[in-house]
Parts: sequence; structure tokens; C-alpha cells
Amino acid sequence: ARAGPAGGPAPVELGDAARPARRAGAASQGAAERARVVFVCGAGRSGTTLLTDMLGVHGELAPLYETEFITDLAREIGRFRRPAAVMSIVNRWLERWQNYDEHVDKGANEQFVHGAHFFGGLADSLPSLLLGGARRLCRSLANGGSGVQALAEFCDAIFAEHLRREGKSVVVNKTPSYSEILPLLAQMFPGAKVLHCIRDGRDVACSIVQRRFGPRTIEQSGLWWASRVQRAVDWGRANPDLYKEVRYERLVRESRQELSQVLRFLGLADQAVPMLHRYGRTTTVDGGRMGAWRSLPRAELLAFEGHAGELLEALGYRDSPRGGPDSPPP
Repeated sequence: ARAGPAGGPAPVELGDAARPARRAGAASQGAAERARVVFVCGAGRSGTTLLTDMLGVHGELAPLYETEFITDLAREIGRFRRPAAVMSIVNRWLERWQNYDEHVDKGANEQFVHGAHFFGGLADSLPSLLLGGARRLCRSLANGGSGVQALAEFCDAIFAEHLRREGKSVVVNKTPSYSEILPLLAQMFPGAKVLHCIRDGRDVACSIVQRRFGPRTIEQSGLWWASRVQRAVDWGRANPDLYKEVRYERLVRESRQELSQVLRFLGLADQAVPMLHRYGRTTTVDGGRMGAWRSLPRAELLAFEGHAGELLEALGYRDSPRGGPDSPPP
């Protein structure tokens, strides 16, 4: 069942979110030469960092975290196309990035294994890349362009330089809010694959209300979670060859099997065992918060499910007869 939009920013107005993505043959000139990228999205607190951390130990996959400015720019060109707003977004994000504390919004057991944002050696050239790309995007908008091609080139310059410096071949770009702009990302990078991390929305709510970002109440979390998850699910149904759901619960409990499936989806050899061995040298997968929603007061739980109950059911999250944490369907 489809959840109505609520709680978050207005979606980018680029037509039906479930519209099939354009294939490479219909893409704008130059798209075939763009950097290879995999997009990781999902409601916040759904395992996007965990998945990207794991994938980042692969020899061909270069992790890139929290490029929220791309979502902000996509919203701007999808609705208002104001050059001044483009520069404001980039300047604001640069200031935030330079003062970012990677531990503020992470639990004690969490970390960016590859470093906050993991721009690696790209950090020294990032301001010039972002500001130069923003100026080109502004010129495109001022000349009456849609901005889509210019934004694609903007992102591509960052991705290509990141790959060059990391010596890898595919960017894994993790930003949860990409769930809201998948149609535009598909226009910008035809054929790019999408990994959608999904977690029991009730556990997401328990986690996110403790963070600085996102909804402040359990009920608001139901609106927000259902809207963000539904948008990505709808896009995935229309683009099944480019879309894979990754369940947080399985990634924690059955890491090898889930990671193997992701690697196959990406067209890579199954190296899940050695990858998890390398990953395990620096961190431990902790599933201790699964089922935390069971401690919610009944009134809060009912308020959440009033907005998101149908989607929870559609995704297979339901009460376990044994009283343990919910499990998604196989």
C-alpha cells in the first residue's frame, strides 16, 4: 500500500517517481563516459552506513558518504532553479563539512570505517570542485537550461576524481535521502544501480528520535519513514534490473549471505568472506537494538502504525509468535 507524502521536503517534480529510468541509449551526450557509481539510499538509521562500510573494503569499490548537497541541489533544480540558492547550498554544505564531527550522530558502537564522508585525498581539492561545479550549474540555469546535465557533470567530476585518487573503479555513494530523487539520479547516471536499505520502521523510529536530524516523535517518524521508503520502493518496482532491497536485519544476522547477494547484483565476484574478515578487524556488527520498538508505549506504537502500518505489513514486518524481533520475508 502506498503511503502519502508527509513530514519531509517536497519531492522533486520530475514526473512519476515510478517511471522507468531512461536507458543509456536515451541518455544525454557524454553519459556513457561518466564515472561508474552505485547509489545507496534508505530512511536514516536503516543500515546504509553499515552496508557502505562493508562494501568499501572491496578492491574496486570506493565509498563516499553523506553527499547531502546533491539531494539539496536536485530539489532546487527540480522546483525553483534559482542560481543564488545553488551557491548558498554549496557554501553551506562546505562549511558544515569542514566542521563535521563524525561521531555526533552515531551510536557508541558505530563508526565510518573509512572515515567521515571518506573523501580521502580528495579533501584538499573538494572546495574548488564544488564551487566550480556550482558556478557551471548556475550558468546553465541562468541560460534557461534544466540544470540536469550540469548537475550530472558536477557530480561526475567529484566521483571521477575520487576514483582516481582511491585507485578504484566504482563509487558507492551513500546518502539516505537519495530515496527522494531516484528519478533524477537515473537521468543523470543511466544504468546506475541502487541499493535500498530497509529496516523495521518501528526500530528506525526508536533510533532516529534520539538524533539531531529527522523526526522528533514516534508518530512523526511513521509519516517520514513511510514516505521515504515508499518512494524508493515505487521506483524499484519500475526499474527492477537496477534496484535491490537490502534488509538491515539480514545484513546483521546473515552478513555473508546478504553481502554475497549484493555483490552478485553489482556484477562482482563473491568475495563476501574475505571482505567480512577485513571489515571485522576494525569493527563488530551489533544487532542489539533489533526489536527495540517492543518497549514503546502502546499509544506511541499505535500512532506510528496509523501512518505506516500498511507499509510495514507489505514489507513483511509483523509480530513474531515467539516474541523475538521481527524478521522480513526471505
